[in-house]
Amino acid sequence: MKLVTQWDVSPLVGPRPFYQLLLNPDPSLENWLPPLMPRWEAMLRERRNFIAKQIDRGQLARSLKESHERRGAPASTMAAIEQLNHSDVYLIVAGQQPGLLGGPLLAVYKILHAIVLAEQMTRERPETYLPAYWNAAEDHDFPEIAVFKWLTKDKTLATFTWPGDARSRRPYFRIPQTECPWEALLQQLQSSLHPTEFVASILEAIRACARQAEWYPDFIDRLIWTMFPNEGLLILRPDDPFVREAARPVMEREILWPAKAAASVEALGGQWGRRGYPVQLHKRADRASFFLIEEDQRIPLRIMEDGRFAGESKTYTRDALRRRLERQPGAFSSSAILRPVIQDAVFPTAGFVLGPSEAGYHLLLRDVYEHHGVPRPVLVPRFGCTLIEGREMKLLERYGLAPGDWLEHPAALVKRITRAASAADWSGAKASLEAALAALFENWMHQAREADPTIVAVLEKNLGRIRKEIENSESLLVRRLADNETKIREHIESLRNALVPESGLQERIFNIFPYLMKYGMEFMEELKKQGRAVPAGEHALVLVR
Repeated sequence: MKLVTQWDVSPLVGPRPFYQLLLNPDPSLENWLPPLMPRWEAMLRERRNFIAKQIDRGQLARSLKESHERRGAPASTMAAIEQLNHSDVYLIVAGQQPGLLGGPLLAVYKILHAIVLAEQMTRERPETYLPAYWNAAEDHDFPEIAVFKWLTKDKTLATFTWPGDARSRRPYFRIPQTECPWEALLQQLQSSLHPTEFVASILEAIRACARQAEWYPDFIDRLIWTMFPNEGLLILRPDDPFVREAARPVMEREILWPAKAAASVEALGGQWGRRGYPVQLHKRADRASFFLIEEDQRIPLRIMEDGRFAGESKTYTRDALRRRLERQPGAFSSSAILRPVIQDAVFPTAGFVLGPSEAGYHLLLRDVYEHHGVPRPVLVPRFGCTLIEGREMKLLERYGLAPGDWLEHPAALVKRITRAASAADWSGAKASLEAALAALFENWMHQAREADPTIVAVLEKNLGRIRKEIENSESLLVRRLADNETKIREHIESLRNALVPESGLQERIFNIFPYLMKYGMEFMEELKKQGRAVPAGEHALVLVR
């Protein structure tokens, strides 16, 4: 595996002003921005004081040990949890929804970035940093996790969709593992990929994870640990009873002041908008920042004018919700704007690795954090990768294509390559040859009429024969060029399928397991090595061989 070059993906994904602001902060906006890498020391002072007062490290370690043992965490993770008893140990966290077989490649890159950053900060600073992954198992958007796409051995795109009710509001952590059609997916994968020496062991590893998991997110946790068995990776879960209990103070403030979070997000969004930054997240003023979980459904709550909360079929007073929170904290689930606050209120986080979409709403949460008295960790834009296999690299070199060329319309790209391959347009030369032949034979026939008129017909026949041979030669070449153009078109289509599938970033479409089935688990270690070389927020082209 080799890092080929860095790639500016902005022509493909469009402008990402908030993400760029995290990478290149404007000094005039310092008070608007969350802590970034240059402010690590100042951030850590605030976080250290908060953690010492608000987080019982002993209880945290005991609870994480119990939940991680239940989910089958490896020995390196269990050893890492023990370190949380010490006051100078902090977490570098990344997070994502639990998609099929772990979700898209970007989830792997987030974890890799958290691991690499934790190793780097532990080397460079006196504290110890541990990597952690937030499995967003309380979300309920089923279509987000139900689609799996990959590149077949024929270089075509294949799609597997988990049948289910897209309208269901059931949180992922209430989906039994047995409902996941992973075996059907594995069969399709195996039949569509080249057989290798690694397929059997990878398939057995996946099946073993499924057999030992009761709930779908537990299955995903075990898959992630299969890929990262030695990195001491913690996997945090919002549905963990400890997290629910520890989040009660945050939830209670939301019950008491339910409109404050939405109002602060909208107000700050308006201020960003007036500065020319388009806001992606809008929060309804009458919508609470938490859900109720009733009968395995995640119910949004509307804030009524009289101060009560309205669900789908019931209303609740503030006192009723507070009493329920006291006896049943697991019935409350955070929204997207409250989730980071709970994470940083409950765990000793020092850094959060995030992608471009997350940056758009994290920059709106300043006042939500302040309302709950939670100091923020450093935000770190993750790196990204596009994986190029040997065949694709040879085609790129053969046609002299650079990353920017992948975005050109396929028909235009094929035409440009074909024209370059033919070296020149022969129509002018053909016209000149026809004129020269006509002039030459006209001269010969003029002389033949005087010398021997009987050979004029022979000369005319020979001219026709020569013209026919020229036409046949041209037709033969055109047919061969057409065949070549078909091959070029097929090559371009396969390149786009492999590198910019569905005209998007590969990391948002493909999953890691087809690569593991082809290259084995050592692929993960090689990918980790490459991740160390990619700067935060950058996107690299990585040659796989």
